[in-house]
This record gives sequence, structure tokens and C-alpha cells, in this order.
Amino acid sequence: MQSPSKWAIFAGIFFVTRISAEVDLSSRVVHAVNCGGPSTKGAYGILYEADPHNQGTASDHGKRYAFMNAPNTDRVIYESERWSPDDLTYTFKLKPGKYALILKFSEVYFEMPGQKIFDVLLNGITLIKDLDIFGQTHATGLAHDRYFGFEIVGKELRLENDIIGEVENGELEITFAKGANDNPKINGIVVLKGSKEDLPQPPAAGINEEELAKKFDQQERDRRRAQIENDEDSEQYEEQLRQMERMQQLNRENQDQADSVDRETIASGPPVKDPHGDRQDNTLIWIVGTIVAAIPIIYLLRSF
Repeated sequence: MQSPSKWAIFAGIFFVTRISAEVDLSSRVVHAVNCGGPSTKGAYGILYEADPHNQGTASDHGKRYAFMNAPNTDRVIYESERWSPDDLTYTFKLKPGKYALILKFSEVYFEMPGQKIFDVLLNGITLIKDLDIFGQTHATGLAHDRYFGFEIVGKELRLENDIIGEVENGELEITFAKGANDNPKINGIVVLKGSKEDLPQPPAAGINEEELAKKFDQQERDRRRAQIENDEDSEQYEEQLRQMERMQQLNRENQDQADSVDRETIASGPPVKDPHGDRQDNTLIWIVGTIVAAIPIIYLLRSF
């Protein structure tokens, strides 16, 4: 199993997000809670109130993920959560009428299916049995939403498939019940007036692990191929730099040698007759002649 970050990044790149064009659901909102987090405005104009619950534990562990299969403005909803070591229940007041329920989940801790499993009940009626978020998304750090339609008629709670429950004092209880493994949790809850049929598509579900692994392997091969090409380009570039430096050094050496030859040529030049050579020779002859001529005169003077 790859690390959560790689799975999440890969899923964000390859999953086809099927969220429809932006619509405004703000006028249909009856209740919306950012579980474990502050008030915020999410996708489709839904204004979430800060979580008023004090049961269990609020966590923002999901801030490390991008939730790339969810609308940008909804990603903050999946960053925070509320979980409990026991059953966790949210209660809302509702009038008779038709409603759509949106439950927003994300797995931000476990890296394999089967590590977190719990049930979801509506006024004691099981909506989801053995919910395994990672088992649905096949990745950590992805959004997983579930839609349900129901109607309140008098004291009856009418669910899909003609399942009928009871409503006391107009209260709708949503329970996240402890299951086979770990603790129940929830990221966001939205109750809307009207049918679920005309809601935007939920974040795209994950693909099966075999296909995911194949695509991840292909991505890794493409990445390594690009890295090799970049490395080759880098080596070629460095070799070109080394060649340029060698050429520059040779040019400098050739220039120095040429300058040295020029200096030697200017200093010596072609052979030229010394203009003072003849003068030095004549002087010497004159001195010798004078001495020779003076010898007889000196001898005669000594005779007297």
C-alpha cells in the first residue's frame, strides 16, 4: 500500500470529478453543520454553522489533505470532523415535509479498507450498515458523500423503499453508531427541503484497487522517464559548460602566447647596424696613434 499522500495525489489527478454545474441550494437549507469545525460557506451556497456539539472529539487532522475530488469551497468541510469512542448523535428539529439528507465523510487516518467500520442510523433505522469510508474511496484524503431522501408525515418518518419509522416531537436523530472497528465519525451534515433527485452529483467514488495500482504504476513510470530525460539534459548541459570553459582556457593560453611572441619581436626586431659603432672604433685608433707618435718625442726630451 502506498503512502496516503501519494494515493491522494494520484486519485486527485486521475479521478473524473462528476460534480455538475454550480447551483444555488441556499434557499433550501434547513440545517447545515460543519462537524468539528467553525462556520463556513461551502459549495452551492450552503452556509454551515459551527459545530455546537460537545460529545466526542473535534479534530482538524484532515487539513493535511486537498480532497481533490470535491468542490474547492467544500474542502474545508472535510478538513474537520467529530468522532467518538461511543455512539455519536446529532438531533435536529423538523416540520412535516419532504427532505434531502447529505452526509459528508472523509478518511484522513487509515490507509487500508476495513480499519474503520461503523453504522449510520436515522431515528433508529439503519441507513448505512458497516460503512467503510476507505473501502468506498480506495484512498486517504478523498471526499465521500451519501444522499438520502425522507419525508415526515405526522409522527411518521418515511424513508426510501417504503421503510417507516417514528418521529417524536419533530426531532430527527442521526446516529453514527460504533461498529466492528475503530470509532464512528462525521465531517458534515446538511438537511435540505425537497427531493434529493435534483441535487448536484456527489464527489466521484474511488476506482477499484487493481485499476488504481495500474494507473499509479504508469504514473510512476512516466515520472521516472521524465526524470531520466531531465537528468540527461542536465548532464549534456554541464558537458557543454565544461567544453566552453576548456575552449575559453585554450583561447586565453593562445592569447597569452601570442602576446609573448609579440613582446619578443618588438624587443629584438631585425638586425640593425649600431650607429655609434664606427665612432667607438675611430676613437680607439686616434688614442693608439697619439701614443705611438708621442714615444719619439719623449725619448728626445730625455736625451737633453
